[in-house]
Amino acid sequence: MLAMMVVAARWVVHRWKIPAAVSLRLTMGLLALGLLLLTEFTFVLWIRGLTLREYRASRDPVSGAVYLLSLGLFAIMPLLAGTGKDS
Repeated sequence: MLAMMVVAARWVVHRWKIPAAVSLRLTMGLLALGLLLLTEFTFVLWIRGLTLREYRASRDPVSGAVYLLSLGLFAIMPLLAGTGKDS
């Protein structure tokens, strides 16, 4: 999953030549995170027939922490994806 985040972020940043401005790339990452969570909560909860509270309660502490960490990495990945060539 992490490898795909890196590949996708690098591709998007370089494909659309996103400037290396921190605020721009963080905004891009947060927007992507919002879309990801909206999709996840809409479809996963609907398919599994869970409420948001039940979904949250179904996660054990370790997988929940890893999940939150991966969401944070997902949000900042456009910022980390730059190599300096795209400034």
